[in-house]
Amino acid sequence: MIFPYVSLTDITPVQQKQYICATTNAVFETKTEWYDMMASFSVGVVKKRSLRLSSMDKEFITNVISGIQLQKNEKWCVVCSFKN
Repeated sequence: MIFPYVSLTDITPVQQKQYICATTNAVFETKTEWYDMMASFSVGVVKKRSLRLSSMDKEFITNVISGIQLQKNEKWCVVCSFKN
């Protein structure tokens, strides 16, 4: 499931088995049990726990990291990643 935005008042999206979501709240970065992979656009890093990624996952991550390195905004990264 894809959630364009998640707030601390409703964290049900992160309780799904599989999800992709966005937020601007830095608290989510500290809740490592809530994610397998997290991209922070504000500091330009990607954090991940040990997991096995498919080739499609790796391509997606590479595109997001490229957007971060090119200093694209959050909207660009999300829109470009999901429009195909």
